[in-house]
Amino acid sequence: MGTTVGLLTVEEFRKLPDNPGKRLELHDGEVFEMTYPRKRHSRIQSRLLRLLLPHLDTLGELATEFAFRPTEEYNVWAADLAFVIRARYDATPDDDNLHGAPDLVIEVESPSNTASEFERRERICLRNGCLEFWVVYPEMKAVRVSTAAGQVSRYEAGDTIELTVVPGVKIAVDDIFA
Repeated sequence: MGTTVGLLTVEEFRKLPDNPGKRLELHDGEVFEMTYPRKRHSRIQSRLLRLLLPHLDTLGELATEFAFRPTEEYNVWAADLAFVIRARYDATPDDDNLHGAPDLVIEVESPSNTASEFERRERICLRNGCLEFWVVYPEMKAVRVSTAAGQVSRYEAGDTIELTVVPGVKIAVDDIFA
């Protein structure tokens, strides 16, 4: 993206011209061009969507590439997969994005991601409404889950993840990577 003078607000970011084939996010007032996911990444996103949708569909909105405003200004991000409870989703105007982080944020590791990026996203999301933040690691076939209560767990083959955002919903790690 070209050089900008000063930080862009969300309003200014939304006025940028559409650029077909490019995905943009606003990070702390700076515009970042995001790469499109590779096949394995998309396959995991789709599989997670299929696994979670039967449990969450009536409770709220579950979507891939879910755009949200984790902080009031200077940030518009898209989660690989996110879930928002119905009342919060319905309270969001159609011409805006969710204010705060989704209740559940799932990020799938890509070659372009860094550990510090995930830590920052997790910290900001958990401080701004997120109840549960997942990082899915395709190479290791593992999932790291952090909660707003400060609990951090790692799940691998043979393990089952129980959602804290919707108690009773369980997902087998093996099903994510099948």
